[in-house]
Amino acid sequence: MKCPHCHTPELMPTMIEEYLPAMGCGTCHGGLVSLLYYRHWAETQKEPTDAQATRSARQHSPSRHSDLMPRSAASLRHLADSVAT
Repeated sequence: MKCPHCHTPELMPTMIEEYLPAMGCGTCHGGLVSLLYYRHWAETQKEPTDAQATRSARQHSPSRHSDLMPRSAASLRHLADSVAT
C-alpha cells in the first residue's frame, strides 16, 4: 500500500501507542490506523485524570501538517461524536 499523503511506495508496520498498531511512512512520518484497531484500543483505555488529559492534549495536538484521509475523516468524526455523547 502507498502512503496517501506523499505516495511513498511502501508503508511499514509500526506502533503509535501501546496496543495501537499502524502502518507508518518513513518519508512523511504519517501513520495509517485501521478503524477496527483504533476502536478496540479506545475501548480498552482508562479514563485519564484531568492532569493527564491536559498533558496528552499538549503532546498530541494536531500540527499544521496533519491530514486525514477523506474516507477516514467522516468515520473518525462520527466515532468522536458517539464517544462524546
